[in-house]
Amino acid sequence: MRFVAAASLLVVLLLLFGCSQQPPASPAQQPGQAAQQPPQAPPQSVQPPAQQPQPANVSPPTGNVVNNSPANATPVQPGQQPPALPNETAQVEEEEPIIAPIGVSLYKGFWMPCMFLENSCQSMSDVSRLKDVGANVVALGPTVKINAQGEVKMDVSMDVAEQRLAELAKYYYGQNISIAISIETMYVNSFNDQTPAGGPGAFPSSAVSKPGFLDKYNQLVEQFANLSEKYHVAIFSPMNEPDMKLGASKASEWGQQVLPLVKKYYSGKVLYKAGNLAASPQLDFRGYDIIGIDTTPGGGGPQGGLNAYPALLDKVLADSLAWAKRDGVPEVMFTEFGVWGAAVSWNENDKATAHELVFEAGKGKVTGFFVLDPPPDLDRPITGTKSLEVVKEWFTQGLD
Repeated sequence: MRFVAAASLLVVLLLLFGCSQQPPASPAQQPGQAAQQPPQAPPQSVQPPAQQPQPANVSPPTGNVVNNSPANATPVQPGQQPPALPNETAQVEEEEPIIAPIGVSLYKGFWMPCMFLENSCQSMSDVSRLKDVGANVVALGPTVKINAQGEVKMDVSMDVAEQRLAELAKYYYGQNISIAISIETMYVNSFNDQTPAGGPGAFPSSAVSKPGFLDKYNQLVEQFANLSEKYHVAIFSPMNEPDMKLGASKASEWGQQVLPLVKKYYSGKVLYKAGNLAASPQLDFRGYDIIGIDTTPGGGGPQGGLNAYPALLDKVLADSLAWAKRDGVPEVMFTEFGVWGAAVSWNENDKATAHELVFEAGKGKVTGFFVLDPPPDLDRPITGTKSLEVVKEWFTQGLD
């Protein structure tokens, strides 16, 4: 009987003790602390994924995304190719943040508009080529299509776009090459008709004048601003050459509307990458960190174009510096220069001279030089040309 009574008492005590214990607090909510709220996410406007995308890690040079964290993957060495475009189903986990280069005071690099989704379209995408010529930054242009109703579409989902940016960040940051992003926006009559209406040039005024035409596009800009912050993009532009696409008046108005949406998520340098500053004196640059000049020699033959180019460069640069002072913008850069339009037909010596004139005009006055690496549908690759020899000389010696 004593044994039974003792055993019964022991059972009662164990039950009482067990009921008094609480499950351990989760890491997100320790005792005495309120539950943390998740960070604000940008609006989902383009093919929203079913769940929050996980950043991808750099693929091996020849393959698909693999399940290594960005921090622990083998560093990319010069000579290796940029990573392949990830597939839609690749999933990886982030363990440590990707570390970006810091301390860049003079940006020297290439504008590669189609590099974001296709390595083969840009001849300077390889890190070994970039390092050889003294470059420290690449500017990429994810393409977004917009139709007459203001609907927006990309060729891939935002999930894949994030994976791609994560891979490119690991690939370039490992060689101390920064990344800039300028969204390349292209108008199409409809998404069923993929033929661009005038290429990446001016949008029809009938579309631009519609109330709310850019509302959905602005939501996509917020998403890219968020990704640019997450992956330490050095410079972000919400639209490539908005003055040429929207018209100077609308571009100036929109530039002020979209700026707080960008800064809501992105703390880096915000660029106003203008297409034709000579024809857009009324642009409002207040709040931006950089005024970007895109320039090429004027039309006609090389003799007339090159003879007139120094005066054009001096005027555009002087105006840009004055506008920067007026609107409190800290920096001015040549964000795209080289030859396009009529100058594509010039010989290599004249094309090289066109590059040289920009360096001579901007030395000591601007904080960045971005050379156009022509896509195949625009001109011959810049690799192996006299123009690239000029660029290398200036990047490695001439700007010191």
